[in-house]
Amino acid sequence: MAGAFSFISFISGWPASLTAVTIYLSVCAVQDMKQRRISLRWSACMGTLALVVDLAKAGAFMNEAGNVLPRELLSGILFRLTCLAPGCLLLILAAAAKGSAGAGDGICFLIVGAFTDARTVWILLAASLFLASVFGIVLICMRKADRKTRLPFLVFAEAAWAIVLLSRLCRVKW
Repeated sequence: MAGAFSFISFISGWPASLTAVTIYLSVCAVQDMKQRRISLRWSACMGTLALVVDLAKAGAFMNEAGNVLPRELLSGILFRLTCLAPGCLLLILAAAAKGSAGAGDGICFLIVGAFTDARTVWILLAASLFLASVFGIVLICMRKADRKTRLPFLVFAEAAWAIVLLSRLCRVKW
């Protein structure tokens, strides 16, 4: 039993979640660039993994007798909802834009939010939007694109993730 607990502690730690997000974003960025869509099977697998990791952390919401602590459980649920908010926002924008924005971006940010904390996923969204905007402006200035040109957003999310990782390594406070 001790071996299983140490494995669960390992997979629910930050470095494993960081690795999972890096792999997931990399695969989705390549798919977005080549096919203009992401695999729902891949996203479902990663979402399931994120759920398993969250369930492994659920022991923090129990006391020694195994009873659920309601205040801690409620705060955990509210925390997870704030982590999923950027993905929900992108899905709402995709539905409102009727094809101008992809729902895959929202799904991808939901999965990233399931693995990380709220601050990280909001910074990732802001940095992705900034990078995509700068790249789009450069393309327009060079007359290589117009304002209707569609860019694969997850490529910029992957670049922004690299910036987030570097800032974590350098211990930059946001």
